[in-house]
Amino acid sequence: MIKETFKPALTIDQVFNFTCDHYKIDKNILLTKNRKSEIKEVRQIFQSLARTFTTLSLDKIGKFNNGNYDHSTVLHSIKIVQNHRETEKRYNYIFTKLEKRLMMQNYLALNGTTTMSAEFATFVNDLDVVYTIV
Repeated sequence: MIKETFKPALTIDQVFNFTCDHYKIDKNILLTKNRKSEIKEVRQIFQSLARTFTTLSLDKIGKFNNGNYDHSTVLHSIKIVQNHRETEKRYNYIFTKLEKRLMMQNYLALNGTTTMSAEFATFVNDLDVVYTIV
């Protein structure tokens, strides 16, 4: 594992749209209090990714788009995702791929560009990263 200093630069809307697009879930459904396991799981993944790739507090992530989740619910979601990652290889593999794609988008946002070098893209794809949020 490589320890990277990482500066979040994405908006919560970008993370939300990315998550909905990846899982092909209607954005309005993800914003509801729907407790179906597949919807709840994607909501938890979104909240965990939002914590990593935005500078928002747990409370603001929970209140995103008139959400009615407090900071403890978001924290619980993050812990659930971490637990799944530690115990399920397939889940960890998928989540790591999502992180890498968002890391590339974050890089583009930080550098105010729409393209990145092939070397950087290869570098990101080959990384196992432990994030230190700055």
